[in-house]
Parts: sequence; structure tokens; C-alpha cells
Amino acid sequence: MKTPLSPFDKNMQKKGLLEDDAEAYLMGELRILVGTVPNDGGIHLSISHPRRYPTWDEIRKARYELLPGDLNFVMHLPPQGEDVDVHDNCFHLHEHREPNVKIETDESSQITL
Repeated sequence: MKTPLSPFDKNMQKKGLLEDDAEAYLMGELRILVGTVPNDGGIHLSISHPRRYPTWDEIRKARYELLPGDLNFVMHLPPQGEDVDVHDNCFHLHEHREPNVKIETDESSQITL
């Protein structure tokens, strides 16, 4: 369910740590923010819970309900020291725009990233 940005979110926007076009959503106790990365144009989703990490199923549900289905998204881990830890129980998905890369695993299967 869509919800207004909180005072905390608005303060994060003023500091440049949250996209100007960000929209906020609630899924149970999960708080989800979706916006467009400045100077990049890629879509960014953050998902957090007040007491624990979001589960894989919760992340997956948010991704498929709130983000375009025809785009690829990744959970990116930047070099140590370059991450932004504003919330302890938060994960981020970023639009992945590089061409698909096929990884051959064996003769019977392959993975496309």
C-alpha cells in the first residue's frame, strides 16, 4: 500500500541520501522506498523491517509488485566503506542495465545474468 514519505525520509532527501522522486510503500511491517537514481536514471528499491532483515520471499514480492517486470534488478554490494548504512535491517535492489551474460555451468544447464 502506498503511503506518504515520513519526516525521516524527507530529511534523507534534503541530505541527498534519498531520491527526490521516491515513493514509500508499506507491506505489513516492511517499509519500501522506490525511486530513480540521480545522474544515472536507474531504478532503486530499498526494503527494511524495524526488527529483522526482510526475508527473501518479502524482497521477491516487493520486487515483482513494485518494479517493472521487464527489467533486471540486483542486490549490489559496493566496496567496503562505500556503502550507505542508514538502517540496520535494510536491503537495496538496483536496476541492472548491462547486457545479459550467460554463464555455462555444465552441459545441461546455464545461467543468464
